[in-house]
Amino acid sequence: MEQLDLAAMAACDSPTMFYLGRVSMTATVDNWAKEHLPAQLYDNNLYAQILLEAHRRGIWGDLPPEDAKLNQQALKPGEEGRIMSSYKIGDKKIWVITEWDRSLTTLLFPEDY
Repeated sequence: MEQLDLAAMAACDSPTMFYLGRVSMTATVDNWAKEHLPAQLYDNNLYAQILLEAHRRGIWGDLPPEDAKLNQQALKPGEEGRIMSSYKIGDKKIWVITEWDRSLTTLLFPEDY
């Protein structure tokens, strides 16, 4: 994973910021990962676990500032809003989106949206 440092994530002791709810991913993300990621990242969905941990700890990846601001707003008590992260792995961008009610978090490609 190019832009998400695995060692930094393993050492990350920042608290989680929100509940992910049920977690899913699109078939296109899963198929791409199976074909393009090393087995040690694909097996047991390790790559997905890393992205989800970054997401729920407020490491939004390469999200534009205006979307990061919306995430911060959605985290405030009494506010509702989806939370989104964007991570680049090789030449692919993977979005992680948690629904406004925190019932579901999905890993998907932008073109899956």
